[in-house]
Amino acid sequence: MNLTDALQVAIAEEVAAMGVGHRELAAAAAALSRRYRGPGPATGAAWTDADVAAYLVTRLPATWAATAAALSAVAAARPAWRPCTVLDVGGGPGTVLWAATRVWGSLVRATVVERDARMLAMGRRLAQRAPQPVVRDALWVASDVTRGDGGPSADLVVAAYVLGELPAAARPTFIRRLVTAATVLVVVEPGTPDGSARVLAARDVALAAGGRTMAPCPHDGACPLAAPDWCHFAARVARTKLHRQLKGGQAPYEDEKFSYGAWASDGMGCEQPVPGRVLRHPRIDPGRITLTVCTVGGTSTEVVTTRDRAAFKAARKVTSGGTWPPTAGDR
Repeated sequence: MNLTDALQVAIAEEVAAMGVGHRELAAAAAALSRRYRGPGPATGAAWTDADVAAYLVTRLPATWAATAAALSAVAAARPAWRPCTVLDVGGGPGTVLWAATRVWGSLVRATVVERDARMLAMGRRLAQRAPQPVVRDALWVASDVTRGDGGPSADLVVAAYVLGELPAAARPTFIRRLVTAATVLVVVEPGTPDGSARVLAARDVALAAGGRTMAPCPHDGACPLAAPDWCHFAARVARTKLHRQLKGGQAPYEDEKFSYGAWASDGMGCEQPVPGRVLRHPRIDPGRITLTVCTVGGTSTEVVTTRDRAAFKAARKVTSGGTWPPTAGDR
């Protein structure tokens, strides 16, 4: 996935205007990477200019790609749903808003709740370059979600890379509050064992509060994966030249590994129930493709051969996080 042109230009302009030196920027980017993949909670220290610039270059594209992938799965599960309002909890510079408007053109009102003044100010500036009025006119609320503040009710509530900043004891109350505030709640975390565990714990709370699973699980039952395995997916996002330099890599893209969960609290299930979710990148061998799939009955291994040309063609297209078997329109 690629950021929209408007967002890419806005990020480049803001980073250039901040004038942070390359060495300071690289150090901040490395620290951010450790922070997002650690067991948490984060320190809660105020963001510096270097932190904000590093986030815009390295973390915002990854967060955007992971969130857009999770929201796309929700849209696929309930194609007729047209959310009008969105709440981005702990939203930083409003990354979720840009991802949500990519998925739904029906959004007309947005709220971002963020505690850090620098991030709020940056979010406002980026939003003014957005082509969508809902992003430009978003309400920015200075509030600390780590102290229990959640924000107003909304059709879509998203907490992306937030649970890791909360003490473990505070997370159940936080999730219950968001479930009651949302028609659909989406939680996104890093695709690490710790991140996946946070999502699974949130899943238990959301289901106990009356939510129903929309994605990625094809059921509301217990997770069939056992340690050392864990549920995670990957979203590919293009890298800028500066992004590659800060990460010390040459590849023009990176794969952001993430875990997520989405639950509906309006009593409605999915319009298109998922028969199975592909958990790993397919293994492709001559004449056969092997898929690891999560189903209502647990995990299974599906082997697709060239004997079924339609299924084989579909299997070549499916990626980690996709549904299986495919619908008629996907074949």
